[in-house]
Amino acid sequence: MSDDQGDNSSAVREQARKRPYGSAILSLLVAADQRCPAIIGQAHLLYHARFGIEPENAQKTFAQLKRDADDLCKAIADVEAAMKEARPERKILAIGLGRDSV
Repeated sequence: MSDDQGDNSSAVREQARKRPYGSAILSLLVAADQRCPAIIGQAHLLYHARFGIEPENAQKTFAQLKRDADDLCKAIADVEAAMKEARPERKILAIGLGRDSV
């Protein structure tokens, strides 16, 4: 992933933090779809090349793996925050429908 994509995904994530739960879930889905295959691929590169890879290349691959994993973790945190924010609204809705809990 290039730095331009990283900046763009950060901007998208920042906007998603300000939106409701559905947007956070969509952002998580996109992040998982993009990042999980990359993380797996980078881990495989590190594993299979551990004896013959140049230290500089290993460091670059590992740094990219960490960035991708961090992006995924941030998307997960955004969903968690959105769920916490949405909870009071859902309880109010549930009470309005005659249910005690959600």
